[in-house]
Order: sequence, then structure tokens, then C-alpha cells
Amino acid sequence: MAGLHRRLDEIIEPDTRAQVIDAIAHQVRRSADHRLVITTRPLPGNELKPLEQAGVDIYAIQPFGRVELEEFARAWFRAQNPITAMTSAEAFVRQVRDGRLRELVRNPLLATIAAIAKTLEPNRPLPNSRIDLYGRFMEYLLEDGASRRDTLAELRRSAGGRPERQALVEWLHQRRTEIIEQLAVHRLESESSLFEAASAWATEHHPYLPDGWQDDLRALLAGTGVFVHTEDDIRFRHHSFAEFLAARRRAGEIPADFPDLDEWIKRGVAEGSRAFALFTLVLWGRDRRDLGRVMSALLAGTKPEVLLAGRLLAEGVEVDDALTSAVVDRLVALILSNGVLPDKWDEVEEAGKVLLSMPPYVLTPPILARLRGLRDHPDPAEPIRVECAVVVGALEDPEVAARWLEEFAVEVNPAMLNRSVAALKDLVPDGVERAERLLTRLVAANGQGYAITLVIVSIMVDAGFTDAATALLRDLVRRLRADPATVDGRPLPAGPWAGRVADLPGASVPTWGALAELAGRCGCRDESLWAAAKVFSAEGTTEVEFDRAVSAVLSVSGEEGVPTIMAAVATKPAGYVVRTAETLQQSLQPEAAVQLARNLLEGSYVNTAQFRRVTSVIADCNGGTELLRLAEAGLSVEHRVSLAKALSGTKHVQDAFRLARSAMVDPAVDRWDFKDAIRVIFDPEDASTADEIYAVARAREPQHQAAAAAVLSGTNHEELAQQLIKNLLDHLTDPDLLADLAAGLIRQNSGQAGELEAAVLGGFGHGQDHRQVRVVEALIAVRRLDEATNAARLATLNGLEDQFWFSHFVGAWVRAGGVVRAGEIVRELLSRDLVAGYRMEMAEQLAGAGLLESAVTVWLDVVRHHGEEVAEGLRAASYLVKCGRRDDVVAVLDEVPDRPAARRLRAWVMA
Repeated sequence: MAGLHRRLDEIIEPDTRAQVIDAIAHQVRRSADHRLVITTRPLPGNELKPLEQAGVDIYAIQPFGRVELEEFARAWFRAQNPITAMTSAEAFVRQVRDGRLRELVRNPLLATIAAIAKTLEPNRPLPNSRIDLYGRFMEYLLEDGASRRDTLAELRRSAGGRPERQALVEWLHQRRTEIIEQLAVHRLESESSLFEAASAWATEHHPYLPDGWQDDLRALLAGTGVFVHTEDDIRFRHHSFAEFLAARRRAGEIPADFPDLDEWIKRGVAEGSRAFALFTLVLWGRDRRDLGRVMSALLAGTKPEVLLAGRLLAEGVEVDDALTSAVVDRLVALILSNGVLPDKWDEVEEAGKVLLSMPPYVLTPPILARLRGLRDHPDPAEPIRVECAVVVGALEDPEVAARWLEEFAVEVNPAMLNRSVAALKDLVPDGVERAERLLTRLVAANGQGYAITLVIVSIMVDAGFTDAATALLRDLVRRLRADPATVDGRPLPAGPWAGRVADLPGASVPTWGALAELAGRCGCRDESLWAAAKVFSAEGTTEVEFDRAVSAVLSVSGEEGVPTIMAAVATKPAGYVVRTAETLQQSLQPEAAVQLARNLLEGSYVNTAQFRRVTSVIADCNGGTELLRLAEAGLSVEHRVSLAKALSGTKHVQDAFRLARSAMVDPAVDRWDFKDAIRVIFDPEDASTADEIYAVARAREPQHQAAAAAVLSGTNHEELAQQLIKNLLDHLTDPDLLADLAAGLIRQNSGQAGELEAAVLGGFGHGQDHRQVRVVEALIAVRRLDEATNAARLATLNGLEDQFWFSHFVGAWVRAGGVVRAGEIVRELLSRDLVAGYRMEMAEQLAGAGLLESAVTVWLDVVRHHGEEVAEGLRAASYLVKCGRRDDVVAVLDEVPDRPAARRLRAWVMA
């Protein structure tokens, strides 16, 4: 059994983390002999995609619901004292559910910390914020009176009669908190050994270290309970311990004027560093610092900053009433502005959860009354009404909220069912049973339509209602088999609700492939194979649909299903074969995967992208020797680069170098393949590879020099990158090429970007494309917001003839400018007399950022002036009604001339 000793999210550098993920995925693809348990907190973007593509099963530790929390409490207190277990468990659950801990103890770790606190000090009130929970726990671990540990006594005995060693033990013990906090900072900033860092600290701070001192240091650190042993090193028992302890150190180092506030906000809005930033900001504010300045900076931003402000309030910080009210108002505005837009259920739920985490005094009676009004009024959009019901119900009367959700679900589309099921499970003790009954009732109420049954089975499986899901699915397949419309080569008969299934985030489209896949998840082998056969027999099956059927067959039949798959794919085009080979390889069927890849390369044309994917399959199946035979076939430069990349992860690395070098000097190589080739040979620790790359690039075209500069920057060879950049600037290189390079350097916070940035930003306003988008996005990412705002403004105003780029740049302008610039953005763009479609795009960007009032201003303008774009006028009016502004629409329509279009729109609004 092999495993990782650290979580992926504990790897600080994103590039290093990506390399580790790729390496693990590569090993998983190559052999089924590896048995890895990989742990991580959620990572941004699609960082885990390589593992998913390698066939690694993804599991998530679900938060505690009401039932799980009660089960945990009974088990915990039974282990402490069986006689008083029931009484203690009931008192614990009552205390954590009645106060601000309600949302916190959904996290199993925080529930455990709270239970420890209740066990050690049953008569002491529990802390009412996450940071105070951690503080109490560290008090138990590190303070002499609270820790109840005898580590120091044991170390004194082990020192025996050696006074130097005994003195060192006393000295280390007195400074253990300082050492551990320093190690916490080290862990968040470095990947190197913790114990080596502790040893270096002791060596620097103590004049004489007697024999055996490292054993004493190791025993002292392990004895705190903060660390666990891992072979020759130590690691924090949980990464959040390091985050809290590092925050204690960093908070004390930040001056009162907080010069690096933007850097800490950047950390706070990033999921991977959010907890560390929140801990630091709270602790900084508790030291008689002005947290109002932090809150004001956050409120000047858009959705990410507002959510961070809400999370900061949830930690129990003290700011004045005006700022507190402003944060709550902005969170409610987030629910409203995102709730009217398509497919924003997750964003609305996120804002609702932040509201729920607030201290009770923050959500005042007027705020709760407003949320109740939004819940009960028929106008607001469904996500708004549902989230308001959940928030109000959790704070006031869960039973009322549960009944409301049950009644509301009868009339709405499937997109709200996932949220309602999750809410029911959390709100009331019998929520699981009620959610299951609700879903079952919906199937019956809609005529047991095939599409809605498929959707509800999917929701049931996700919610853990496996038995009910299996029964429904088997009944569905029985009915399909008996339906005369179910014939080979025909689509799955959709039935009622078919047109609304796509509204459900994450739901399967009602197709044979979706049915095969879902049947496999339910463990229904025969049903899964029957549906997959329908896919294989159809003529117009898409690649995605075909692959779903392949995955379903492999999930229920394993190796036994391979002949069926090979027969089905034999007559398919190259794209189908490539995807099937990848799926077979990811499902640990390497022989079949290589056979398909070999047949494809020998028998038909494959494009460059397909060639790259096929060679990757062969390499991951230990087919390096076979790839070498391809290398002798007079391949194009694109194919040689693909082979070099595939071979670089095998024992044939020297052959990979040879292919990469031949591609680097090939006259036909473009910048992208050139960059891939130099990445194959580049070793940051080997200066000769950097010199080689520089020499080749310097003799090539500007596009190749830019590619080499991007690879060399941020390494120990920055001077070579700088020389390449200087040459590019001296020779008036294509501005788009420079913009692409500048974006990468900005994100690296590279000191080399200065002159290059000036050249690139000076060219804004002369054409628009994705490279300028990258520059603006990079400036926003590093919170250089003034520069990003100015650049986005120039690009937006210069590109008013292209709605595609207008959308990208106005969105960046909104995110960079925030609430401070929102009015300016609206005034300037409305003064340009844009067509209604452009104004609607601007309004949607404002609404998505949580800038509700600015979005409302633009929507009203579209209602007032939409000309022949009647559909846009109707859409604007619809958004306004759905965020509770029907009266504003009516008032505007009363002002416009009495034309037929205005009368029709008014009639619709008043209906």
C-alpha cells in the first residue's frame, strides 16, 4: 500500500503542485499496481482534472448535516463516559445549534475540536467563532496548565545528570510556541523539511547544542500534539493548524497602516489561502487595529471581495454598525443580482451560506423581514426565493422552511431540486426521509416521464438515496423496454419535462448514454449494458455519448466488457477511437488501449491533437519502445514534439531530448511547439540547458524568443530572459506577441516585466484579442486594479464594434473598477448610445459582480430605449421583475411614448 504523506493543497507553489499532480496521474495511467490515497482540500480551477482523466475516483468528505452531527456527538460522548453520554451529547448538540457555531460544526474537524473543548471543560461556554475554536484548541496543546501533558518531565528524566542537555530542554520548552509558530510560517512558504527548519532555528538561537539535542527537539515538538511523525520528518497534524499558528505570527508583524493589504486580500479571495488570510486579518484587527479600513477596501470591490468581507464578519470581528450593515446589504444584493441570471444557483447558495455564518445580531429583524418578503413574493427568481427560505428557516423556524420547500418544489423546474434536497437534509431531523418522498412524489406527479425520472434518479444517487434510486431506475428501464418507441438507432423517448432537464446543474441529459452511466452508478448491470447497446447501435451518436457508454460498460463489466467496446468502436472515425483508447487506458485496460492506438496510427489519418493524445496513451501504457519506432518514420515537427513530450516521462528520456532538439531548430516549428520542445530539455538546475535554449532562441524569430523568455523567467536564469525581452522590444516585435508574454510575467510578479508592460499597455486601444484580455486579467489577479481599470477601459471603448470582445473587456473593467467605478462605467457606456444587446451584456457583467444598483440602472435604460430589439427590452424587464423591481419597470414604461411595443411590454409586466 503506497500513499502520500502530505495533502496536495499543502504544496504551496501552483506550478510545483501541478507537476506533482501530473506525475501521480502519469503513474496511475501506467500501471494498476499503484494503490494511492490522495488527499486535498478543494483546489482552484481544474487543477485536479489530470487525476480525474487518469481514472482516479474522487470522493469528498461531506459536511455534517443535522443527523450526522447528532450521531457524531453520541459516539464521541459515549467514548468519554457511557453513563452520561446521552445527556452530554444532547447538551452539546443544543449548544452548537443554537449559536454561531451552527454552520461551523458542519465541518467534521471543527465539530471534533468543539467536542474536545466540551469534554475538557464541560462548564465553560464553547467559543462562538472558528478562530476562537482554534485558539482554545491550541491553548490545550501548548499551554502548561491546559495541555495536561508530561513531555517536559519526561525530557528532564531522559537528560539525566547532564546539566547542559537539561538546560537546553528547559530553554526549548519555554520557546516551544515561538518555534512552532515559526515552523507554521515555514510550512506555508516552503516545501522543505519542517524538522530541518526547527533544527536550523535552534542552531541559530542557542550558543551550544549538546549531544542528543535533536532527539530532545523532536520529542518536544511531537509531544505538543500539533505534529505527527513521518519517517525522518514531522508534519502538522492538520494543515489548518499551520494556517492558524502562522497567522498568529504574521498578524503581529503587520504594521497598523497595513501597507500590504492588497496582497492579503488576494490571499483571502483565493480558496487555497483563504483560511490563512482570514485568521491573519482577524488577529491583526484584535490588536486594537482599524479593521474598518480592511472592510472599506473589501466593500469597494465586487463579488469575491464582498464574500470575503462577509466571512470576516462571521469570524466575530468588531466594526461599526454602518460597515456591518453595508456588508449584509451587499450580500443580499449578491443573492438578488446573481439570482436573476441563468445558471447561478451555486453563486446564490454561496452568498446565502455566508449570511448564515453571521453572528445572530448581524441579521437584524429588518433584514430577516426583507428576506421573508423575497421568499413569499411571487416575483423574485426561484434561486432567490429558495435561498431566502433556507436562510430565514435556519435562523427562525426550520420546520416552516422545510414545508415551504416541499410545497414550492411542485411548481418549479428541476434546477432547484438539488438545493432543496440539501436544505431539507440540514433543516429538520426527518429531512432525509422528506427529501426522498419529495423526489418520489415529483416523478409520479409528472406522469413518470422518462426524462424527469432520469433527472431525479441522478439527484437521489448524489444525495445518497441509493435504494430509492435503484428502484426507480429499474422501473424506468422496464417501461422503456416495453415502449414501442424504444427501438435500436432511435433516441431515448424523452417524455414530460424533457425540455427542462438541461436546467439542472450537473444533471445528465436524457440520452441512452446518460441512462447507461446512471445505471452503472446504481449497480444495475443488466440495465446499464442494455442502454449502452442502444448507444453502440445508433448511427448519429456523438463522441461524448459514445464515451459515456464505453465508461458504463467498463464500470459494470470491467475486462469482460472490452470485446464489446472494441467491436463497437471498430467502424468509428478517428475521434471516437482516440477517446475510447483514453478511456480504456484510464480504466486500466492497457492492452486494448494500445491496440486501438496502434491501429489508429497505422491505418488512418490523425490530426496533430489526436496524434498527441494517442502517443500519450501509448506512453502511459509503458509503450515507450513502440513510440521510438514512430520516431524513425519521418514525422512532422508537430508530431516530433508530441513524441518528445510523451517520452520525457519514460526511461527513454534521452530520445525525448533528441527529438526536442531536432524540433527546436526545425524551420517549420511555431512558437507553441517550440515552447513545448524547450520545456522538455530545460532543467532549471542545469545552466547548460538554459544557455542552449537562449542560443537557439536568439537565432530564431521573435515568436521563438518570446516563448523562450516565458520559460526562462521566474527561474535562476532571469538574466537570459531579460536579454531576450530587451531584444524583442528593440526590434518592435508584434504587440500581440508582447502582450502574451507580458501577461505571464505580470502573474509571476516578475521584476522583468516593467519595460515590457509599459510597451504593451501603451498599445492598448489599438485592436482587441485574447492577448489583451490576458494582460488585463493578469493585472486583476495581482490586484493592480488601477492599471487594470485603465487598460480595460481603453480596450472596451476601442472595441465597441465587436460584441464578443466587448463582453470580455467590460467584464474586466467592472471587476477591476468595483463599486467605486461602477457608476462611471455605466455613465460612459450609456453615453455611447450602444444598441440594447451591448447594454444587456454590460448589465449582466455588473449583476454577476454583485453590483445590483448599477445593473438595474442599465436594465431600466434598455426598457426605456430598446428600439427594434423588443426581445432585449422584454429580457431587461424580466430581470427587473425577478429581482423585485416591478414597480420601477412600470414607472419607466409610464414615461415612454404610447407605442404598440411599449403597450405590449407594459401589459406583460402588469400581468
